[in-house]
Amino acid sequence: MSIKIAIDGPAGAGKSTIAKAAAASFGFIYVDTGALYRSVAYYAVKNGIDVKNAESVVSMLPRISPELKYEGGVQHVYVNGEDVSDKIRTPEISMAASAVSAIPAVRTFLFDLQRSIADLNNVIMDGRDIGTVVLPDAELKVFLTASPESRADRRFKELKDKPDAPTYEKVLEDIIKRDRDDSTRSTAPLIQADDAVLLDTTKLTLDQSIDAMKAMIQKTLDKFSAVYKYSVTETPSASPNGKIYGRAFIPEKEGRLPALILSHGYNSCNGDIEDLARAAAEKGFFVYAYDFCGGSTRSKSEGSSVDMSVTSEITDLNAVMDMIKNDPRVDRVFLYGESQGGFVSALTAAGREDVEALVLLYPAFCIPDDWTGKTLSAPIDFMGMKISQSYIDGIPEGDAIKKASRFGRPVLILHGDSDRVVNISYSHKLAESYPYAHLSIYTGEDHGFGASARGKEITEVLSFLLRQI
Repeated sequence: MSIKIAIDGPAGAGKSTIAKAAAASFGFIYVDTGALYRSVAYYAVKNGIDVKNAESVVSMLPRISPELKYEGGVQHVYVNGEDVSDKIRTPEISMAASAVSAIPAVRTFLFDLQRSIADLNNVIMDGRDIGTVVLPDAELKVFLTASPESRADRRFKELKDKPDAPTYEKVLEDIIKRDRDDSTRSTAPLIQADDAVLLDTTKLTLDQSIDAMKAMIQKTLDKFSAVYKYSVTETPSASPNGKIYGRAFIPEKEGRLPALILSHGYNSCNGDIEDLARAAAEKGFFVYAYDFCGGSTRSKSEGSSVDMSVTSEITDLNAVMDMIKNDPRVDRVFLYGESQGGFVSALTAAGREDVEALVLLYPAFCIPDDWTGKTLSAPIDFMGMKISQSYIDGIPEGDAIKKASRFGRPVLILHGDSDRVVNISYSHKLAESYPYAHLSIYTGEDHGFGASARGKEITEVLSFLLRQI
């Protein structure tokens, strides 16, 4: 698992200097994404292309081949084989970079390069939209800022010995203008990610700023690298629908623990998500995996599938929630649900105030559209399990996505773009409805991920959960 550190902030805040120092200290690769945009701007300026003319800039992109190379531990920026590392650091190129970075096609052009570096290495990446767009799953997000006057003073001192150095007043004017341009552009504006830590360096020396960043990174590394032994115990819970079979995966860790409740999909069971349960327990989560009453032909809980419905499963999950949240070993509760279990988890979370965050794997918000208005005169076999009219009657009335959107805390949704059971359009709508949600799309994956995608999903889920604690 690679560790990704995302640093965003306005021009002149010291992102590059601080990020380089931190990367060297921890042995991470430093990725200066601003240098990539500067490389595009440099090529445009060099070739007389108007950077404010989006059509002209886009038409030149096929002729550019930007690269980041690490020579002797130092990042060098190349454009079509030319080392432009120094040439892209002029005020003219800075302003031009702000213009080209506002063009969606340019951002798309550079996105894959940035992401591929992060997927293969431990990286510290800085820019304007790293935590919000490029690395929304970064293990640590920092918004690094300082007052315009402080940033102008630093930039002026960097440039004052160069030929045609601008005045302090001109540098301040340019910084204020760039702040305005970067924060108001329609594409990927400069904003602080909801889960980013603010680091204001206005009153800090450079060494103090670097130390503050290193302390944040070390805390993140400690959290993500920790591995705990755990025990597994059968722990039943009681629902109005009957006795629920469940297993608790309990880490050998001091203090109260974050709890993760795992809800399986239609005709699945707790054993099918044991891989995630064990992985989360190793990371310090008190995990509870259980079987819905009547939720599967393999369920060890009481109840019949012909009595099962979304409403009955919401009742089961609420019963489990009440038991887990009252356990003295637990300090907060997270929910994870797959398919129908994701639908159930989303609706349950929307009706409670004690869910810290929510993870949904291809949540089956198609259920109301698939079943509402139908009638079953007798039980039928559906996807390997018998259901009855109770299943249809137990579909909650009203707009399910609107109901789910009442949940106002972080949500991670994962969905394959080739899902033939739950069309990904439901997750797109769901993600748009939540105040704080990220939809992670798995290319080529159907309903039920393959082994490789499942491993990636577990890593992404754990990263998301660890960022919340």
